[in-house]
Amino acid sequence: MMLEPRTMFFVLAVGNTILALAIGLSNASGSRVRALNTWASACALAAAAWGLYALRDVVPFAVSVLGGFGALTLSFLVQTFAIADFTERRLPRTAACVAWLVSVVTLGAVFAVTYGDERTLVIWASLGVGLWTLAPALAFIFFAPLRSRALYRFTAAVLAASAACDAYRGLHATVSTTPTMSLLDINLTQSLTFGMSFVAMMATSLAFLVMGKERAEGALLQIAATDPLTGLLNRRAFDEHIHREFSRAARASSPISVAMFDLDHFKEVNDTHGHQAGDAVLRSFAAIVATHARESDVAARYGGEEFCIVFTSSSAHASQAAERIRISAAADIVTFGGTTITYTVSAGVAAGEPTAESPTCTIERADQALYNAKCTGRNRITVSP
Repeated sequence: MMLEPRTMFFVLAVGNTILALAIGLSNASGSRVRALNTWASACALAAAAWGLYALRDVVPFAVSVLGGFGALTLSFLVQTFAIADFTERRLPRTAACVAWLVSVVTLGAVFAVTYGDERTLVIWASLGVGLWTLAPALAFIFFAPLRSRALYRFTAAVLAASAACDAYRGLHATVSTTPTMSLLDINLTQSLTFGMSFVAMMATSLAFLVMGKERAEGALLQIAATDPLTGLLNRRAFDEHIHREFSRAARASSPISVAMFDLDHFKEVNDTHGHQAGDAVLRSFAAIVATHARESDVAARYGGEEFCIVFTSSSAHASQAAERIRISAAADIVTFGGTTITYTVSAGVAAGEPTAESPTCTIERADQALYNAKCTGRNRITVSP
C-alpha cells in the first residue's frame, strides 16, 4: 500500500508538535532541565519542517523547499545537542552550526542554478537530510549512558535506516526515467522514506525520554547516597561501597585499608561557637578529605564528626595519606560569623584482610586504633597492629 506524502507530512507535523508541547510543558512544571527544552525545540523544528512540506502548494515553493530542508536538518542537529547536554559531553557547536548553514546555502544555490528543478532538488535534499540524520544516530552510539545501551543502539539503527532510505530516494531520483518528479508523488520510494521518518520520530523521542528517566533515577540515587552537609557519601552508601571494595580486593588479592577520623573536642566547637559553626568546620574538613582521597578511594561521613576512608592500598600508604589529612586539618582555619576556628583530628588506620575478615571487623580495628590515638593525646595517627 502506497502512502500519500501530504498525509504523512501532516502526521509527522502533528506528531512532532505534540511531542514538543508534551516535553516542553512537563519540563516547565518540573526541574527545567536544559536538555529537555533543547529536545522540545528539535521537535518544534521538525514539526515546522513537515508542515512546510505539507503546505507545498500553499506557501511559496522556495519557502517550502529551503525552509523545510533547513528546519528539518536543524532539528537533527539540535537533537544531537540535546543528547550531548543530557550526557554532559562537549561538542564543537559553532563548527556544527556552520556546517548546517553551509548545507542550507548549498541547497539554496542548487535551487537558484536549476531554477527550482524538483528532480535535482530531491537528489540534493535527500542526501543532505540523510547525512544530518546520522548526527543524532552517532550521538546515541557514543554519548548515551551504558544503561539501556541496547535501546540506544536500536534507535541509532533506526536513524541509520532512515538515512539509508533518504539516500536511496536521492539515488532513485538520479536514475529514474520519470519525466517529472515532485515531493508529493505517490510511489514506493516516497512511502518507504517518509514511513521511516515517522518510525525514527517515535524511536528517537522514546529513547530520549528513557535517557531522561535514567538521569532522574541517577540523580535520586546520588541524593540518597550523599551526606547533605558535606557532600561525601553517607553511612548507608559507604557500607555498600566497602563491601564491594573488599570483594574486589579478595578476588584480585590486592591490598585494602581503612582509616577512621574523628574531630578532636568537636563538642567544644559547637558549645562555644554554635552548631552552624560546627557545620562549617565539618564541611571544611570534608573538603580536605575529598582533596586527599584518590578517585579509587571511598570517602564518607561515617556519623557525627566521624569520617571514614577506604584506601585501595596498603596500610603504610593509608597512614601516610591520613597523616597528610591530619596536617592539613591542623593548618585549616575556618572563618564563621567574624570569628576564626581551628581544630585538629585524630585517626586510626587498619589494614584489611578481605579473605580472612569482614569489612566490619576491619572498621572495628580502625575504630580501636582511633580510640588509642584519642587516649594518647589526640591530633595523631595510630595504626592497628
